[in-house]
Amino acid sequence: MSTMTELVAAICNTPQHPERVDYVSSSDPIPNGGLIPNSDGGLFKSIGGLGAVLDAASEAVLKPAALDIIADYNLHKTGIYNGQNFYWYAIDGNRVFHTRTNVIFEVQIFVRPIFAFASQIPLRDHHEKAIVNGAAAYIAQKEGNYSQLARDCKENYAAWIAEIRNFAKFPVAQIDPSET
Repeated sequence: MSTMTELVAAICNTPQHPERVDYVSSSDPIPNGGLIPNSDGGLFKSIGGLGAVLDAASEAVLKPAALDIIADYNLHKTGIYNGQNFYWYAIDGNRVFHTRTNVIFEVQIFVRPIFAFASQIPLRDHHEKAIVNGAAAYIAQKEGNYSQLARDCKENYAAWIAEIRNFAKFPVAQIDPSET
């Protein structure tokens, strides 16, 4: 179970990792100046970095802006900014300030399975070798006769975790638009 938790945490804490979407949930709506969430609003704590900031009503994505610009807009939204809809947010400490009524954050949630039955493994199939190596490294280190196996499995597992974390360092392939 610890192996799965570590793999999921590595994925969720790696910005732009394509498998982060497997663990996405949404926070409760947050008013202007509200605390940044650390859960999905329920019982489950977030295990990764925060995702997109969305308008709670329309789910339109907000763009980051300077805190003073947001404060100015909120101060004059019925005056000089009347009728204009800006989708901006700023983070100041552990609070979020924005130009909408309420916003939601995308958060990554992982519910650790009670038993590791095949239908409960929350990872994609290509992680199977990492799961086996991680589990074997944990188990073999407790048995003196398998110290070499423990070292090899731990090394293979650490390399897989490093590969997950290094994903953000490689640019996403761009596809040229078709000329047709």
